[in-house]
Amino acid sequence: MPFESFGMGRDLFNQLNREHDLLDRDFRLFAEECDQMQGVQIFTSAEDAWGGFAAEYVAALRDEYSKTGIMTWGLQDFEKVSRVSICDRSPAASLLGSPSCIFFHLHGFPHYLLFFFLLRAVLVGKFRIY
Repeated sequence: MPFESFGMGRDLFNQLNREHDLLDRDFRLFAEECDQMQGVQIFTSAEDAWGGFAAEYVAALRDEYSKTGIMTWGLQDFEKVSRVSICDRSPAASLLGSPSCIFFHLHGFPHYLLFFFLLRAVLVGKFRIY
């Protein structure tokens, strides 16, 4: 697949961030709506290009909001792991984990189950999504 490399996602973020300031366009409006933002949770696949994109996004968030807690959930399904991602595993943990306050790397956890549990929690009223 052409969008499998961790570095490719980092390059995409840097290119898009030069053209459009992504935090100003996508995140700042939501952050300004919060009276006292305590933290941000980010769910991403960890070891493909979206993981690289998220690593750069988390680093930009850390630079902009240095006092805000960032919890990152890095998801990886064993069925979709390729040789490229196995060799590319160390950047995922270090680049996603270092700017985050807490980094959870979930291996072998099917993504659809996590989203099912989150949807169930929202419907039951355990989490509020704005």
